[in-house]
Amino acid sequence: MKKVKDNYVFTSKVNYKNNSNLSYQEVVVNKDYMIKSVTVLSKNESPAIKVTFDDIDMNEFPYKDKVVPEFYKEILI
Repeated sequence: MKKVKDNYVFTSKVNYKNNSNLSYQEVVVNKDYMIKSVTVLSKNESPAIKVTFDDIDMNEFPYKDKVVPEFYKEILI
């Protein structure tokens, strides 16, 4: 994990069985622990897929007060 401006960036190695060229995944969350984007990178670390989240309605998430903030807080501590 690294901090970039007001965001946290998590990079991990992935293993997509249907496409072995996709090797890494980068997830960006903001200071409020909300996902901003997910980028899947190829073996040479160039972006292959990017999903950007403009707005997430946490009222639709059934465990909004327990799972999401606690999960990210544990990672960031």
